[in-house]
Amino acid sequence: MNRTLRMAAMTGIIALFAASHVKATIFRSNHFRGHDFGSGTMIPEDRDSLIGASCEIGSATNCRDADKEKVSVFNVYGAEQDAIAMFMNPITAPPDAENVQNLFKVFSKATVNGETGRMSVDGKVEEKTFTVWGKWKLPNTTTQGSWFVDVYVPMKSMNFTDVVWTDLTTGKFPGDADVQTDITGRIAAACTAISSLDIGDCSESGVGDITAFLGWSNDYPQERDKLKNVHFNAKIGVSCPSGKQRDENILFSTAFGSDGAWGIPAYLGLDLGFEHSFQLGGSVDFLYLFDHESTYRMKTNTYQTDYLLHSQGTATKNHGATWNFNVYGALAPKENKGLSASVGYRYIKHDEDELTPTSDSFDSTTVNTANDLKEWASHDILISAQYDASYKNSDKRITPLIDIFAKIPITGKRVVSGYTFGGSLSITF
Repeated sequence: MNRTLRMAAMTGIIALFAASHVKATIFRSNHFRGHDFGSGTMIPEDRDSLIGASCEIGSATNCRDADKEKVSVFNVYGAEQDAIAMFMNPITAPPDAENVQNLFKVFSKATVNGETGRMSVDGKVEEKTFTVWGKWKLPNTTTQGSWFVDVYVPMKSMNFTDVVWTDLTTGKFPGDADVQTDITGRIAAACTAISSLDIGDCSESGVGDITAFLGWSNDYPQERDKLKNVHFNAKIGVSCPSGKQRDENILFSTAFGSDGAWGIPAYLGLDLGFEHSFQLGGSVDFLYLFDHESTYRMKTNTYQTDYLLHSQGTATKNHGATWNFNVYGALAPKENKGLSASVGYRYIKHDEDELTPTSDSFDSTTVNTANDLKEWASHDILISAQYDASYKNSDKRITPLIDIFAKIPITGKRVVSGYTFGGSLSITF
């Protein structure tokens, strides 16, 4: 397998070995994790290191709900939020202020009927990811193949804008007028008063979880008519909770990582090189997160909805596993002089999370009815094009590799699936 083909095909996997980060937020998205960029890119045999920078930009107005239906992005956990159920069974004592006591009086006179206090919410979501990463070969004179170390440092930006809450209270039940005047008509002020919850626009940026891997790869040349090479790539690492954690007093706050939890990611990849510069491959990766204790807003009544929760408490989160499966095909014809292209399919699934409250005041069964703890999944098509400058500069010590990609969402479950685009620039030494 010539060096141009190998690097072009491997670089083509940059966009294909990608999965949604396990971000701790009210939403789950199909954006890339920092350590997905460059996962399949290998250091050439005649080089010792590779560094790169990658970015992804995307916005979304739609998502897939629990029934896999396409709905407005803020309806990922249901079309309506309940401002009356928010007041039920409070565990956290509300502030002893006259306006707060008045809100609870209005609630006490309201009718719990599934219509009073209902609200809808809409807006826009924009997410950006920028990652700096590097790979270094380790000295190896005793085993077959190459040992290497990967390090990834992601930076993220999340913007929830034009957030609008709309009152859906019908006004036909006793107490509706007071609810509309004091609660749903001024929902932002009501949430701030009773539990210091900001439910408006939110813009945040910061560093994500830094991830490091130890990996091994090897080529197995083939002397067959069609199949010319088999490449195997495996690695295991540690995800450090260096990222910004979620602010529980801001509804749309996002943790740029796993919200304080340490993790162990693992990866297996297999690439088959055929004649005529064609390559097929696939990979599976897995992220295990250790249990982590923190403060969460939790449900105290099953009628409560995910956005409007009053009570906070300490709980241990048992994180579900995240699985990421990829297949791809790449073509790098010699006549294209360093250019190559690849198309791939990615399926990611995150298993259900579980919260165990440390206080008996919270009922564990009720707490775990929250939709944002349920499993979610995403299906995407990834298209990328690459340019390997070493095609004309094989004798140069430093050569760049350029990759651009686009992600097309197919379907999903409880996930914000947006169209995104981005690129990578990596340099071999």
